[in-house]
Formats: sequence, C-alpha cells, structure tokens
Amino acid sequence: MRQVLVVVRLACAVASLLLTLLYAAPSSAAASRSRLRVFNLADGPVDVYLDGRRIIRNLQPGRFSRYVTVISGIRKLGTAGAGNLPRDFENAEMDLHSNSRYTATAFEGPNCGSSTEYCAKLWEAPPAPPAGYAQLRLINLAGDIAGLMNRAGRRILESPYGEAALVKLPSGKRYNLCPSDSTGESDLSNCFPTRRLLSRTRYTVWVTERFGGILSVD
Repeated sequence: MRQVLVVVRLACAVASLLLTLLYAAPSSAAASRSRLRVFNLADGPVDVYLDGRRIIRNLQPGRFSRYVTVISGIRKLGTAGAGNLPRDFENAEMDLHSNSRYTATAFEGPNCGSSTEYCAKLWEAPPAPPAGYAQLRLINLAGDIAGLMNRAGRRILESPYGEAALVKLPSGKRYNLCPSDSTGESDLSNCFPTRRLLSRTRYTVWVTERFGGILSVD
C-alpha cells in the first residue's frame, strides 16, 4: 500500500511540473525576438554590452560580429574598448522591433562627442525584396562619398553623409559598384569586386573613412 502511495505522489508531482511548464512556456515563447550584430569602426577591439551584460567580446576593427538573437523592445547598448566597461548606458537606448535584423556601428572619439567615449548607431535592415530582385543599401559613413556608380558611369545610389539609401536591382546579374564623390567622379581603382546579386537578398555597401568600402549581406 505504501508503495502505491509513493507512486501516486510521484505521478502527481510530475503532473504538477508538466502543468507549470505548460503554462509558463507561452509567456517565454511569446517574447518577440530580434537579431543584432555589430560593425566595429573604432581603432581597436571592442566589447559590446546589452543592458549591462556582455554579448560580444573582443570584436576587431573593421569586422562584423555574428548575429545575436535578443529579446525585442527597449534595450540599452553599450560599447567599450575590449576588457573595459562602458561608461554610460543612459543615452544608448534602442527600440528593437520583432523579427527584425539590426547592425550597430561602434564608434569612438569625435564621432561620439568625446575623445575617450565609445558609442553606437543602429541601422535596421529593410524588408526583403520580392523574387527576381536584390536590394542594395548604401550607408555613407565617409563624408566625401556621395554615391555608388557602375563602371559605365551610371549612378546607382546617392546618400548624404550619415544616412542610408536603397534601391532594388534585378537579381542574377553581375554588378560593378564604384564609390563616387559629390561631383559624380568615381575612382575605378576603388571599385568593389564584381558580384552576382541573388534574388530576395539584402546587401549593404558600407562606405567608411577608415576601412574603405565593405559589402555585407544582411
């Protein structure tokens, strides 16, 4: 009889645990998610913190981190030299939307209004283009670069400093993309390697002062 009671109590405990997990699961599953990566434009390696917790360690200059899945909503992003803590999270709030992808560019010095501080700017990836098209985004972080041209001299995109511009291009074709200045002049020696753009794929050309032009897939 005692063995039967033990078995019954164990079964009740297991059932109670399963019910707890069943009712707790929807709340965690319902938490919306975003994907975040960082592009390091600082002179040295950086650590990246989200709400005070380090999520990326020792990201080297000119490199992208992997994408990290995070909970959407209002979050605080901090960047600092590798091995150091960010000084301030108060002005680093970001609103991450559900099911969206973001790239945060990490800066230091004059770009942050100080010679010692680090800061970040958030860029949200645009929606994916329809079938048969690729989407090209230009983000101008170099000041003297105003747009992108092809080798034939046709301007494809134009963007003021610190802003982004978008264009949809037929996919499956090979494109030569060359930075151009505000006069429309392009230095063909600085063109990106020829690339075939894939259907329903998002690309970003990051034009930077320190690292030149970098093409990424978003």
